[in-house]
Amino acid sequence: MTTSVSSAYDKRDSRPFTTECGEIAEDVISRALEAIVSYPADVRVRASPARKTNNAGWRIALTISVHPDDIGLVIGTEGERIKAIRTLLTPLGARFKVGIFPYVDNPRDRRRFDRDDDYEDRQDANIPSGK
Repeated sequence: MTTSVSSAYDKRDSRPFTTECGEIAEDVISRALEAIVSYPADVRVRASPARKTNNAGWRIALTISVHPDDIGLVIGTEGERIKAIRTLLTPLGARFKVGIFPYVDNPRDRRRFDRDDDYEDRQDANIPSGK
């Protein structure tokens, strides 16, 4: 029994071979970054599952995590290195008909404030709550 091409597509609208594309992108970018950064053991590249967007078609987000001291090396002067990473990913995305978008995860920019934690911090510091 032969299977049709349409059966290769999942009913949840995911594209075939996108996991393979994400794995290849993770491998290529992690190898390139390990040669650039000062702490190669801290390089982590994660590919998100492919998503269907309204305008751009299919897209994969690559999250790049490196040591906080290496973030500037990954981004480069005026973003030149991250642009080069995007350029490396363009032919791979074209082969699989998927847009691949790298993002640098910066732990210094994360703002994780929970109301309970904020309340406890105010109580500890004896700061009035504003009421």
